[in-house]
Amino acid sequence: MKKVIRLTEYDLTRIVKRVLKEDAEVIKIKTWNTREDRDNNVPIKYNMDTTNHHLENNTVYFDGTIAGTNSPNSPKEFSIRCGDISGLIELVNGNIRGNNMNTQYITDTARKLLTKKCDSYASNGNKVNGNYA
Repeated sequence: MKKVIRLTEYDLTRIVKRVLKEDAEVIKIKTWNTREDRDNNVPIKYNMDTTNHHLENNTVYFDGTIAGTNSPNSPKEFSIRCGDISGLIELVNGNIRGNNMNTQYITDTARKLLTKKCDSYASNGNKVNGNYA
C-alpha cells in the first residue's frame, strides 16, 4: 500500500534550500605529494577548494580548484574511495598544467569530510536502506 505524504509550501522550500546548500558546499583541504610529506609535517603542496561532491558506487567524486588560481584548466575532477584510510585522492582526468597532481595525500580530517557521502547508501533495487551497522 502506498503512503501519501503531505508537504506544505514551507516544507518544500526548506527541502529545496537544503539540497542547494549541499551542492554548493565547499570543503577546504590541504594536499601533499607523498604520504611521508604529510606525516612528517612537510609544508603543504596545495590548498584546495572542493565542490560538487557526489557518490558513485564506492567512490566520492568532486571538483578541486587550487586556492588562489583562476586557471582555465580549473577545476579538475578528483576522487577518493570510501573506506580508504590512506588519505589518497586521485585526479580523474589528466594533470593540472604539468604539476603532476595525479595523486595527492590529504589529512584524516579532510578524508572524513570528503567521504561523508559514503554514509548515504543507495541500493541497486527499488528500496533504499541506510540502516547498516
